[in-house]
Amino acid sequence: NTGVHWAGTTTGCRARSGLIIIADTFGRRVIEVDPNGKIVWSYDQSIHPYDVDRLPNGNTLIADVLDDRVIEVDPAGQIVWEIADVPHVHDADRLPNGNTLLTIRMLHEVREVNPAGETVWSLKQLKSPSDADRLPNGNTLVAENQFIREFDPDGKQVWQLEVKWAVEVGRY
Repeated sequence: NTGVHWAGTTTGCRARSGLIIIADTFGRRVIEVDPNGKIVWSYDQSIHPYDVDRLPNGNTLIADVLDDRVIEVDPAGQIVWEIADVPHVHDADRLPNGNTLLTIRMLHEVREVNPAGETVWSLKQLKSPSDADRLPNGNTLVAENQFIREFDPDGKQVWQLEVKWAVEVGRY
């Protein structure tokens, strides 16, 4: 039981299906809604979320542009992990190894940090990145305004596509 509050009841996060988690950027909140659009969970503690992910442990990972940070919030709304000083962070993804992949637009960088917040890998001198995803083969796919580029673990570009304006990318 993860203690997620669902409209008056407490239940395990994974027991619910069909839910949608939303970074309501200009509403300055994260909301989770059921298939009928009813809000069943929210977090609105002075944030400006650009990205949000529900983690397998039931916590929520939020890229908060307002405070230049990424936070992990438990179902009760308590911050259980935070990394600060990531100016204009657009995206944050928890990786299977427990590290977190950050897309830091203002620094033109994608950075992987360990749970202690230490940088263990990075791509620098990118062109205003807004999204990055770690692929199963270990490569990293990055959306950079007018380009989608893929980099190998050594930071070498292995693929590129020119586009009009990309803010999100994913390979499936």
